[in-house]
Amino acid sequence: MVRGFAVLWMILVQLFDMFFRYPFHYGVFHQTIGKYVNWFPIFMVVAGFSLRLMFERYVIRKFYWKVLKRTIYFAGIGLFLTIWCEFDISYIQVLDREIVGAIGVNLLLLSLLFLVNMITTDRNYQAVCFGCGCFIMIVANQVFALDGWFNVFWLQSFMMFGVLLAILRRHNFFWLFAGFASVIVGLSQIHNVDYGNRNVEFWFLNVGVIALILFVASRVRVDALERILNYSGRHALFLYFFHYAIFRRVLLSSGLLESFELMESIALTIISVIILVMLQKCYRLIRHRLDYSLVVKRMLAWI
Repeated sequence: MVRGFAVLWMILVQLFDMFFRYPFHYGVFHQTIGKYVNWFPIFMVVAGFSLRLMFERYVIRKFYWKVLKRTIYFAGIGLFLTIWCEFDISYIQVLDREIVGAIGVNLLLLSLLFLVNMITTDRNYQAVCFGCGCFIMIVANQVFALDGWFNVFWLQSFMMFGVLLAILRRHNFFWLFAGFASVIVGLSQIHNVDYGNRNVEFWFLNVGVIALILFVASRVRVDALERILNYSGRHALFLYFFHYAIFRRVLLSSGLLESFELMESIALTIISVIILVMLQKCYRLIRHRLDYSLVVKRMLAWI
């Protein structure tokens, strides 16, 4: 659900920004909302949380094989979108310009830290290790200040927090304490919070908000909203990939990128989301029918 919320937020803002002729994503939206809370940390925390759950589900060999395949897959998508959509590349860290590719590489790096399980299976000790890891990554991000929106220290700080939440997911008091304490720290320095600067204040405010959202989402059920968010969460990669691969590419090729007025941009954004959903439904239907045909052919061949 939380990942679904993040992907809907992201594609709506980014699609609107592709159409609207005035700066929005890094203009009005950034100054009013985006600099304080953002979709980016949600993806990172959920990625770390999910990776930990996957680690607990599989034997270690199968886990690392799945992580490696996911890294290659995500990195390939990232490189394709970087070239296809003409994202700016000003230095060698190509995957730091595209979020899926950056997630793929950082999942592999983060998975190596799970080898702490070979030292101890005590969850409290592991929680301390990843808590210290968060602190180290935050400090490293400030000290080294790597270029690029998705530098390794910045991503790992959020991902490790996600792992920490997953390890202590049965400790309700910790979740609430960490959430409220982090939000309080962030709000106390709200004048310094800025996503663009990747500062500590932004980190605390966002991990606190995300921890509280995850806590509420795991306990509150609203059927209609849950269905929408679960759908967008399950198909997050599809929606993300094609909102760039189709609409940004068409706008770039036609010279219409950032060329529309407000009402036109709103209408085009809504239409684009409807098209994406229809494409996903068609893809699912075709895939289902192909799978069914394959099963029938195998049964006939066996007979």
